[in-house]
Amino acid sequence: MIGIYLILSLLISAAVFLFKNKKISYSLTGLFILLQWSLTVYEYLNLDNTQLEYFTPDAIGIILLAVLSIIAASSFLYSYIYLEERGDSPKVISIYLSALILLITALSCAYLANHVAIAWIFVEITTLSSSVLIYHRRTERTLEGSWKYIFICSISVSLIFIGILFLGLATQPAKIGDLFYSNLFNNAKLLDEFWLKAAFLFIFTGYTAKSGLVPMYTAGIDAKD
Repeated sequence: MIGIYLILSLLISAAVFLFKNKKISYSLTGLFILLQWSLTVYEYLNLDNTQLEYFTPDAIGIILLAVLSIIAASSFLYSYIYLEERGDSPKVISIYLSALILLITALSCAYLANHVAIAWIFVEITTLSSSVLIYHRRTERTLEGSWKYIFICSISVSLIFIGILFLGLATQPAKIGDLFYSNLFNNAKLLDEFWLKAAFLFIFTGYTAKSGLVPMYTAGIDAKD
């Protein structure tokens, strides 16, 4: 299902961006919401079943996915009201909705990923799609906010990447190969303690900055204003 979801989500996002027609954009957005909820229900019914090797829905992932699906539906409803009140052109609406669909898709895949690096890739995609949404109003202030957001988040994902490299060094004594969460958990006692602590420090700091949590919340102030 995750493979079908990814392909259809990307096709819907691309179609919304390319057609630049208000009715088509809203219709395809509604179709994506149905797809999002279909994924949520399917993954719940197939808990702990690995798909495409790199995606395994666990209990926490399903909870996050369900919450995301609720937020996604309400976000698209609010976006419809917001865009209609602003009277934006079909081109601007298509860019906005396309980026929002891409953001929801990336978050969903990050929640279901069972591999450290795969989750990192989708988290980076959320940075790019979010920056488009921040710049939606096309003003100097939103431009400043989007660049600040990209700058801070780029640093944060770079720290996460360094942490992943350190985590790879930590796994060398255990010789576990790929950085699947299950491999790390099952071989936790065999990991190199020094590199593991270094990896935790960088990954924790990076995700804290990416999430906009204290004290790494500077970019979020302008982005959410």
